[in-house]
Amino acid sequence: MTDDLLTGAEAIGEFLSMSERQVRRLHDLGQLPSWKDGRVLRARRSSLIAWVEYQHAKRRNTAT
Repeated sequence: MTDDLLTGAEAIGEFLSMSERQVRRLHDLGQLPSWKDGRVLRARRSSLIAWVEYQHAKRRNTAT
């Protein structure tokens, strides 16, 4: 299960091709499936993949 865990805004950003600032902003707005463990931001790869797929589907449905 630890293979699924990303630790830190930098690692999450690399996975999503986003800057740390974008990751932190989305987290602070409650729009990113992530949580803080003390001062460290964490997310599961599987949750991020599902989130990206959902965002893509949502945009595709509103574009038509």
